[in-house]
Order: sequence, then structure tokens, then C-alpha cells
Amino acid sequence: MTTRHATESDLPRMAELLAELRGEEPDLQAVRSQFENQFVGKDRTVVLVLDDSSKPVGMAALNLVYKLPKVECRLDEVVVSSAVRSQGYGSELIVACEAWAWENGADMMDFTSRPSREAANALYQKLGFELRGTNVYTKKRGN
Repeated sequence: MTTRHATESDLPRMAELLAELRGEEPDLQAVRSQFENQFVGKDRTVVLVLDDSSKPVGMAALNLVYKLPKVECRLDEVVVSSAVRSQGYGSELIVACEAWAWENGADMMDFTSRPSREAANALYQKLGFELRGTNVYTKKRGN
């Protein structure tokens, strides 16, 4: 298995993985638009895919966030296909994300995970991530 930067040819599979993560139908057009606008040719963002010979079986989006006086790496859209979970793919993907973050100057990594994703949360803690006590607030455009 290898972890690499996503390419345009990965977009259909990425849409499938994201749909699995969110429990919704794949939206290739939205994934393509966001990928082209936010990730292609950018220095501060990357989508890593985890390949198992024939196709991506996992993915993660990473964004460097510059704050005074530190650089954080925001990790989003972490998903490994349910067909290959519990086989070490999640660990491989997170380790690759860490390597990218540290190589690109991040001082820390930050991400959220739904409490219902018990296996994922256990993996993150096993890999040395600490649960941070904070309130998460959100507001959608137009509200």
C-alpha cells in the first residue's frame, strides 16, 4: 500500500469514499469543483489517497492554517473504505498525514471525529493524539 497526492483521476473514487463517510450519495461534481479550486496547485493544502494496488481505499484532506505564532495542520475528510477497515490502512494514512504536516512546517495537527466513530477515535488515541476539551461551534451561511 502507498500513500500519495490525489490526482484528478482519483476524483470518482474520492466522491465514493466521502459519500461512505457522510452516509449520502456521491457528488462527483462538488468534489471536482472543490478539488480544483482549493487543492490543485496550492502549497498549503493537499489531499492524500491511500492506494491498495488498483484504487484508492482511503483519503484525507490537509490544510495548513497560519496562526500567530504557530502553524496548525487541519486534517479533514479522513476515511478508509469499510471494505478494508481494521487492516492497518487507517494507521498508514494518519502516519502519512503526520509526515506531510511536519515536512510542511506544522507545529501541531488538529481534527475532529464523531464520537460514534469508536474505532477511528481509538486509533487516533493509539497513535498519540489527545482528545482536546473544547466547544465546537458552527454557523452555516445565511443563518
